[in-house]
Amino acid sequence: MRKEKIIIVVGPTASGKSDLAIKLAREYNGEIISADSRQVYRGMDIGTGKVPKDKILPVPNLKFKISNFKFIFPLPYLLLHKIPFIGETQEPTRLFPFFILPVAILTAFALHKLNQKLSNARVSLILNSLFFILVAIEYISFPFPSTDLSGKPIFDVIRNDPEKKAVLILPLGFNSGNYVLGQSPIGSLQFYQVFHQKPSFRATVARIPYSYFEYYQKLPLLPYLIDPSRELETKDRDSKEVRRVFKEQLNIKYIVVMPEKYKKSLGQTYGVLENILGAQKFYDEEGVRGYLLNRN
Repeated sequence: MRKEKIIIVVGPTASGKSDLAIKLAREYNGEIISADSRQVYRGMDIGTGKVPKDKILPVPNLKFKISNFKFIFPLPYLLLHKIPFIGETQEPTRLFPFFILPVAILTAFALHKLNQKLSNARVSLILNSLFFILVAIEYISFPFPSTDLSGKPIFDVIRNDPEKKAVLILPLGFNSGNYVLGQSPIGSLQFYQVFHQKPSFRATVARIPYSYFEYYQKLPLLPYLIDPSRELETKDRDSKEVRRVFKEQLNIKYIVVMPEKYKKSLGQTYGVLENILGAQKFYDEEGVRGYLLNRN
């Protein structure tokens, strides 16, 4: 008896599991089955690291194998994204088979009833043709883009530093699954910790209390780095206190700015880092700029 082989991808939230799974599925022409117990929750797209809709692989037809017989149930899965709750799961493969199968049966039953009530043969032909075109779409592979999470040379430099100081990557964001503070993509930037292997000053942690967010919003300059469109406050201009907080309280040594990740303008970010925080630029290549905080 031939046993089907499976590849299991495990890891913490926002560590790149979904991107790797998509890459493997494309390479081996496989199917993705998510065992994540949080993906079905509405409004937890970032906290659970859901795959964006524009990067989802075309989902194959529902397949069952009983003994030596294979059963294939085609269904226009793309329509499921328009249905409340179902669409929130991002990928139909995350739904249970015993739910999808009744939907397929109901779809066929509804089509049959419509054909019975339609007296015009031409309209009936158009309706059936449209349905089968939707089914055929499931067999077409679309080259959806994936997030580039390749390592940057700057992270090699940081990794080789013997000090265990924190790395602040901008744009800055925090997420608990219920509340988001700052800019996305939060998860993909947090993933870079795999390369620099230092404490990372950002977080995607589920179910943390709101007081954590309040703490960061009260610190000097940090709220501006979270949202560069806001005005600098008086406490943000206190260079001595800002440097103390960043170096001693937050234990930050490196700041990495990735302009292409910003959804809005960087504002005065570069000037603030150099003039108020006293950060020294040591890297400026491939659209990435790195700053070093003077520990004196």
